[in-house]
Amino acid sequence: MSLPTPTDIMDALNKAKEPEAHSYASVFSSRKTAPDDGWALLDAIFGLHERLDNADEPFGPMFTMGSRRSFLPQDLSDEQLDWLSELEQEVQDPEFCARLADMLWLCKKDGKAARRAVRYYLDAGLAVENLDHWPTSVDRYTRSYRLATQLGRKSELRDQVLSFLLDRLRVHRGDDPRWFSLRIMLLLYEARHGAHDELLVFAQTAVARAEREGDFRRQRDYLNFIVKLHHREKDTDAEEEARVDVAQSFKAEAEAVETEGTGINSHHFWEEAVKAYRERASLKDQVPTLQKRLAAAGRAVIESMKEHSHSTDISELVKHLQAQFTEQSADVALCRFVMFGLNQPDTMKEEVEKSRHEFIASMFHTRIFDYEGRTVAVAPGGLSPDDPGYEERVKADVQRNMGLQRGFAAQAQIAVALRIITSEHIIDAAFLGEKLADSKFIPEGRLEHYAQGLSYGFEWKFDHSTLFLIPQFEAGLRNIATQLGLIPRNVQPSGVEEAWTLDRLLSEADMVATLGPALIFELRSLLIEQFGPKFRHNVSHGLVPPAALQGTDAMYAWWLFLRLCVVPTNHFQKFAVQHINDASQEEAKEEPL
Repeated sequence: MSLPTPTDIMDALNKAKEPEAHSYASVFSSRKTAPDDGWALLDAIFGLHERLDNADEPFGPMFTMGSRRSFLPQDLSDEQLDWLSELEQEVQDPEFCARLADMLWLCKKDGKAARRAVRYYLDAGLAVENLDHWPTSVDRYTRSYRLATQLGRKSELRDQVLSFLLDRLRVHRGDDPRWFSLRIMLLLYEARHGAHDELLVFAQTAVARAEREGDFRRQRDYLNFIVKLHHREKDTDAEEEARVDVAQSFKAEAEAVETEGTGINSHHFWEEAVKAYRERASLKDQVPTLQKRLAAAGRAVIESMKEHSHSTDISELVKHLQAQFTEQSADVALCRFVMFGLNQPDTMKEEVEKSRHEFIASMFHTRIFDYEGRTVAVAPGGLSPDDPGYEERVKADVQRNMGLQRGFAAQAQIAVALRIITSEHIIDAAFLGEKLADSKFIPEGRLEHYAQGLSYGFEWKFDHSTLFLIPQFEAGLRNIATQLGLIPRNVQPSGVEEAWTLDRLLSEADMVATLGPALIFELRSLLIEQFGPKFRHNVSHGLVPPAALQGTDAMYAWWLFLRLCVVPTNHFQKFAVQHINDASQEEAKEEPL
């Protein structure tokens, strides 16, 4: 292996943009001439993914792909480690030497190298310390502290590191435009180093500056540190006062956003303010006032949704939803929310067959792509029932139309109604647990799990609800099947029992009769059909990217699950009977004498 000399390395370091590992890696990469030369090795070492707050695994690979990954410290050979040890003694650069000494510690548990690394990291952090660009220096200080702690919690070296950190904090005295001081104070707090009153003054100074600059998130972060300080001192009054300040910060942020823009932008912050005020006994009496502000912001959001697209005006639909959901009790809103109409399979197929000749594309094979652009199915061409691929093509076109219908329903109905509901009510796991306690869909012992998963949807966290609930569709359907007298499992000749698959559950005649063909059609289309999104399969196998977990399919899946849970409850059945009676009375009023 061709090895650069210490002089060559110093020349490279001097050409780096910053005295920082990844800048060094970039220079080393530009000089390598072979995959296994010394420059390539240095590039790999300094290009490691840093997670310096992790004491045991401070470095990770830059990429992983299946069973493959890029370089890690344990890949270093003894010969390479010997070379790194020599370089550490000869190259005069704290950032460079900190990384090499750390490699020696991680690979050989060389305590002397670790102690040198502790000091190198402090020097390296000091060289790049900048309050506006604080993470690089704080990461090095943090690694120094973690290493010193591993070498001995009561060691003189650890005390020296903590004294250094406290000195850096005193230099800035909390007058901090970012989070440098907070990260240092958290390390000192963890180590129980530094006087309570001194840290409190620094944190209060940082809070005041954040408030002046209108950085509410930074203000709350420092306030939450003040909460920790008072909690450790068991000063309950001061702790509560700081928690109240945190809650009031949410209100101030909502007001500021509303002043600068519109209710559309402030809605989220009013939601957070209502939650925060509910948690503080001294502020609960102000919650109704905040809810009115939240409702006003919600109405602004609804107004913004009246134009679904450039060609689809949903103003009348929005007005109808506002009339249905505004100023209703949470119970009524929940029941009405799950009563939106479902797509009928016969109607969908009929519409596709009627319009087939309008689409030239139906003549040709069409590729079906998943969320990441992979071809997962091919729909054959076919315009006429005599064409060999006609039936398959109809199925594909039905699923295409179902995707469009789901997207429209999610954005124009579910999202609009959900905005109104969440602007007026807090629908949390406790509320849902009470309303769903007798749901025939929920298996015994899973109520808390189902309620928690469903509550995420009312917080617009559809990625969370998806990961909670998608695996539970089958469990709920098996519970329904069992109540119908079915035994939802197959027994193999060997005696092994296999639970029915989702496909089998949704194909069983008794299940179709009980749930209705429309709901079965919706579930199959979204979860398992070949030409649909196969949402259950793709979620279960990690094939849905994060953005899609917050998309319309995820929202629609959550709503279907909520419907399955709510409809088979006594509470909903009573509501449905009353709804039918009210509708009958309205019809009777309209009949002529």
